[in-house]
Amino acid sequence: MTDKPQYRLLQRGEPIRADDEALKEDAETWAVVGDGVFVDCPYTAHVFRPMRRRAAAALAGTAPGGA
Repeated sequence: MTDKPQYRLLQRGEPIRADDEALKEDAETWAVVGDGVFVDCPYTAHVFRPMRRRAAAALAGTAPGGA
């Protein structure tokens, strides 16, 4: 088992969150989106660079009862 966080790519239409990460210009490293103008915008691959979200954050609120 690994201690590194697990990520998944954002899918079209998902709202961008401040804790999501965008691929930087070097195409090797990632940077946190932060409190920019794109937070809450729907992700669109042909407009934005690839973005990822921590798997744990992606699953939050999906359990029955909104846990």
